[in-house]
Amino acid sequence: MAAQNMNIYRNITCFPGRKSIKPPIECALEITTIVCTCVSLFCLLLSFITYSLFPLLRTLLGKNNMCLILSLFIAQTSYTKHDFFVYIKLFSLTGITWIGQIIDSFVPLSLFSFVVTILTGLQGLFILLSFVCNKRVIKLFFVIFNVIRKNDGGK
Repeated sequence: MAAQNMNIYRNITCFPGRKSIKPPIECALEITTIVCTCVSLFCLLLSFITYSLFPLLRTLLGKNNMCLILSLFIAQTSYTKHDFFVYIKLFSLTGITWIGQIIDSFVPLSLFSFVVTILTGLQGLFILLSFVCNKRVIKLFFVIFNVIRKNDGGK
C-alpha cells in the first residue's frame, strides 16, 4: 500500500520546471519556508530602514539591533549547508548559556550559578577556540607572519 501511495507522487513537483519529485507535505514545507523567509527579509529591511531614518533610535542598543538585523538579513540570504554547522556551533555556545541563565534565575545561589557565570563570561574564549583556532586560520596567520617577516628583512 505504501509503495502505491509513493507512486502517486511521482509526477508531483513543487514548482513547474523543477525535476525533483516531492510529496505534497514537502512541497508545503518548501513553500512555507520561502514565504516566511520573504516576510522575514522584508521586516528586517523595514527595521533597518527605520533605525537608519531616526537618529534618536541609534543609541548603543539601537546600533546593536542594527548589527543584528544586518547579520540576520545576510544569513537568511546566503544560507548554505556549511552554515548549518556554524549555526549549531553558535547555538551550542550561546544558547546553552542562555538556558543556564534562565534556570539559574529560578534557583538559589549555588555552584550551578558559578558554572553558568563562568560559561557566560567566557563565551568570547569559546568562540575564539571554535572559529579561529583551526588549521585553516592558523595557516592564514603563518602566511601573514611570513609576509611581515620578509618585508621587515628587506628594510
